[in-house]
Amino acid sequence: MPNLLSAQSPMGGWTLHASTEGGIGAAGNSNAVYAAFPNAVFELDYSSNQTTLLSSLDFLSDISISAIGSSSEGDAVLIGYQNGNIDIIQNGNITNLPAIRLAELQGSKRINSFMEFEDYVLVSAGFGIVKIDILKVEVRESYFPTVDNQAIISCAIVNDTLYASTGEQILKCANSNPAIADPASWEIDARFPISEGITYEDLHEFNNNLVYLQNSNIYAKDSIFILTDSTKEFANRIVFELEINQLEKTNGRFIANSEGGALIYNETFTDWESNLQTVDGGDFVRAKGTHFHNNKYYVCDGLVGMFAFENGFGNKLNLLAPPKSRFYKMSWGESGLIVAGGGLNGKGQTFNDAGMYQLKDSWTLYDKGNGALVGDSVYDFVTVAAHPSKDIFAAGGYSMAPVVIFKDGKRDTIFNRFNSILEPTTLGNKFDFVSDMQYDSDGNLWVVNGYCNSTLKCYTNNGEWLEWDLGPSSKNKFTQDLVVDFNDNIWVSVESQGLFALDYNGTLDNPDDDKIKHLTTSENSGALPSNTVTSLGVDFDNEIWIGTDNGFAILYNSAAIFDALPGDYNAQRIKLEFEGNVEFLLGSTFISDIEIDGGNRKWVATTGSGIFCLSDDGLQILQNFTADNSPLISNNILDLEIDQETGEMYIVTDQGLLSHRIDASYEDPTYETVKVFPNPVRPDYNGPITIQGIRFNSDVTVTDMGGNVVFKTTSNGGTAVWNGQRLDGSKVTSGVYLIWTAANEGKGRQVGKVAVIR
Repeated sequence: MPNLLSAQSPMGGWTLHASTEGGIGAAGNSNAVYAAFPNAVFELDYSSNQTTLLSSLDFLSDISISAIGSSSEGDAVLIGYQNGNIDIIQNGNITNLPAIRLAELQGSKRINSFMEFEDYVLVSAGFGIVKIDILKVEVRESYFPTVDNQAIISCAIVNDTLYASTGEQILKCANSNPAIADPASWEIDARFPISEGITYEDLHEFNNNLVYLQNSNIYAKDSIFILTDSTKEFANRIVFELEINQLEKTNGRFIANSEGGALIYNETFTDWESNLQTVDGGDFVRAKGTHFHNNKYYVCDGLVGMFAFENGFGNKLNLLAPPKSRFYKMSWGESGLIVAGGGLNGKGQTFNDAGMYQLKDSWTLYDKGNGALVGDSVYDFVTVAAHPSKDIFAAGGYSMAPVVIFKDGKRDTIFNRFNSILEPTTLGNKFDFVSDMQYDSDGNLWVVNGYCNSTLKCYTNNGEWLEWDLGPSSKNKFTQDLVVDFNDNIWVSVESQGLFALDYNGTLDNPDDDKIKHLTTSENSGALPSNTVTSLGVDFDNEIWIGTDNGFAILYNSAAIFDALPGDYNAQRIKLEFEGNVEFLLGSTFISDIEIDGGNRKWVATTGSGIFCLSDDGLQILQNFTADNSPLISNNILDLEIDQETGEMYIVTDQGLLSHRIDASYEDPTYETVKVFPNPVRPDYNGPITIQGIRFNSDVTVTDMGGNVVFKTTSNGGTAVWNGQRLDGSKVTSGVYLIWTAANEGKGRQVGKVAVIR
């Protein structure tokens, strides 16, 4: 199995897998440079050359970053958010300034940009301008240049005039005016007429003149202007056949960040002296922000992360981040974690060409841009399947290339209606739709082909395609999930039609002995909570856990349903008594996914209520993670996937990808992969000590070297956790401790030892 240790969090920890797509900008102080992306900031320390991910899970106060800036006076970097929050990185600390977020203001509080002036910073926000004392880290006052509190996207002070841009027009006011906070003190600068398709952005001061970016909605028709006379006309017009993303000033240098490079201007601002565009790999830079320090330029790229330029050449920094910010469904197997980057618009196509990503030691992108996928018709991958024992994975979607198989990290085969039995949709759109697929233990790939006659298909391990007709209710419908249970029976959900089950009796190519069952909300045919089955899970007892848009149910004796009489194969809902009333567990919650961990516990993803962890029998809610009580960045969960060797649970939300290290994993009956970590346990460590790679649900005993029992527990699958304490709750002293499984008063199989230093 793959080694994903570089991507794992400590036991019980959380990790945000922030993408390097959608760069926002760059800024720096005397210690480090920072590149901002929608959900995180990457820090590069100048002295150590080490990168650190700053996110809401570890350092930052929020998500949805909208701006980044700096203050040389305070040696600070400022990070702004869409909700008005501001974080200030200063003197090795991160301080939150929530005043704008908490202000009682109508409309947007989005932070659009920062502008340094003397010992304070002006914040252009969704309602006006806020003046921050950067040394005291406090708000001094707010200005409202417009009567209706229009958003200010940029501002600059030239001589004693404060200019503020709404995008469409520029307003001005004397900076020394004591009534500057009053909209009546501001006037529209008539030299910047409202013009369709033109916006005025990125205002700066240069030699007592105003420099600004005039942005055109026509591609590559942006311009930079210098206003040399405050009462007359524009001067020194400089026009480029480039798309300019941002104009900025860093350490006395003006830089035009463009689609194709970062143009560095000379000191007189009459010409540019260099263009940072040549990078490793032969690509060009989509510059969103540039910071200069110690003869190096650090460029935040709009798609792939950050580059460090020295002597005109750029090297990409390894940020260990997903290549794109679009996540939908996942699968885990020998190939590592595979993520589909596509999605659907309801039941329709989005023509999303994000491709798919693989996490195995590092992230790898498979898309049209890098040649892994070819053709204009390759898009909307909504499902992936990783082979359980070989470096093979498949991706499926809604296009003219509905199934793509990869072997050893390279594209092997693309299947469609022309070279397989996959069927085009009956909607008349000439596309093929595959909603889900899974490899079984023999390496056969099972595929759900939506909007067609034969919903279920299989690409066998010997290269043949087979199909099954699941009955008239399954035909020409929008399909959803598929699972293969431990008896190799196949379960398929079809929207508004419930659940279909196939027992092919071990003979793939002989339909005569097949058995098919159809489960619905009918009391005699399944008693499902809803006919819209949204997720399926199979536990170690081969029970089928059925998630719907109206709660969940369990099919306890799944193998018996194929010969059962009507009414004898109903799914059961778990009932709990609460305040004298009997209620269904999780009620009518929309269930988006169900995953089973190594301890046979159920992790239930929901739309709107976060994640629930249920006991193996489902009778207890062991945990409920929400955005309010945990590092979850959203309560809307699209998909879960567990690395069953390590217990890293990956979580796709509507706000991005993160993971949580759970205390369960698959067993290793041979004990060949036993590991104990951390080891040694140092004095500053207060977290759990993890024993992994043991037998399923083992009794685990910790003893000292004299055989005295210190701690007892039972593993979740192949993982056990020790809190470093004795049975009475006191911390153990320094020493070496032995770990036993199936122990009896200190006797049994020793599987590890751990050194504790106090």
